[in-house]
Amino acid sequence: TDLIQQCHQPQCATDLCGCEIRLGWVSHVGNADVICHDGGTGGFTSFLGFNPKTRQGIVVLSNSTEDWLDEFSLRLLDPMTHRKDSEGKLNE
Repeated sequence: TDLIQQCHQPQCATDLCGCEIRLGWVSHVGNADVICHDGGTGGFTSFLGFNPKTRQGIVVLSNSTEDWLDEFSLRLLDPMTHRKDSEGKLNE
């Protein structure tokens, strides 16, 4: 809907991995425009992300609070953009 589209409009850029902040969402800009939101509480974490161009989305729920969930989820949703180089660093 129009209201959802307004929530996905960039509000500000960040210095972090080429991301943009949107209303309640973060956009990882690379070869694919992945819009996502993550969070966690009480020993659980979650990730919801989608690519409006390809109409693909993913929801990942975890009973872990470790920092792997976002990277794992982005790599599942867009493996060509979010992959590691030979030194193990995430290419974004």
